Amino acid sequence: TSEEPYTVFMNGEEWTGGMMNMQWEGQPAWLAYINVASVDETTAKAMELGATVCYEPADIPGIGRFSVFTDPVGATIAVFTGLSECCGDDCGCS
Repeated sequence: TSEEPYTVFMNGEEWTGGMMNMQWEGQPAWLAYINVASVDETTAKAMELGATVCYEPADIPGIGRFSVFTDPVGATIAVFTGLSECCGDDCGCS
């Protein structure tokens, strides 16, 4: 579980984004999140295909689970699974 503060942006009752301090080298920037069924499986597959992990899979308390990696050509992205999208213990959310 990440101990870093995470700011959530809301549009009415809908969660629309978030912000946290960077934990890796690079320029501060907006980061695209891709919704996936399993953050852990997707991160492992990305590493297998040559990605470099910037932020290991971690929980965002009350929100979901995410990780950040840079693909082999230099694009940095995040993958995310929200708590409401978790389907049992295999998803990794807590």
